[in-house]
Amino acid sequence: MLERNIKLYEPIELIVFLVFSGLYYMGVSEKYNFFERFDYDINVFIVISIICLILGLKKYTADGRGISKTFFFLPIYKKTKTWSEIKHMAHVTAHKKDKYDRIICSNFILFIDFNDRICFKMKDKTRKSKYDKKTKSIVTKKLKQSLNYGGFMKLVKSREETFETDLVMNAIDLAVGYKVNYNQTSYPNKEKKSISDYYKLMKEKI
Repeated sequence: MLERNIKLYEPIELIVFLVFSGLYYMGVSEKYNFFERFDYDINVFIVISIICLILGLKKYTADGRGISKTFFFLPIYKKTKTWSEIKHMAHVTAHKKDKYDRIICSNFILFIDFNDRICFKMKDKTRKSKYDKKTKSIVTKKLKQSLNYGGFMKLVKSREETFETDLVMNAIDLAVGYKVNYNQTSYPNKEKKSISDYYKLMKEKI
């Protein structure tokens, strides 16, 4: 059976643990003092951080049956979706605003089931998007793929049950299990209209 594998670094576990660690140290601080600090907490957190760092490396496998994901160094958990469960493969440009109100873009490949829900997600190494301040639009360009990633994508696209589409979505709507809104092709504009702008718009309509 033909099989293609790729490795992608996705530090989700590390990010979650760092958030947990931040909340812990906030809780034991003199300002809040919600609970007492336990012994050797720094040593424990360093060890767990290293483990989470290692778990960030994921292995994706595509074969005749479907597509699967597992931890590269610890293949004890395997998530698989068969091709018969997949309706679309979507190249998604995700957008969000950072704390400085700047629009940040990222690219993902979503596999969508027949209920139009996200059933599988991975980083898209075939696209790169950014927000253009001058044109107030998101610009996406195609990237040259490595032989390994290119072979993986070629196998995925060869499946008769899977066809491609392109979407622009808010980053908060990319969780597995979320229903896809195919009409969501807009993105946030950094500049907010003032009250005078709305009055001008109303006068033009009148």
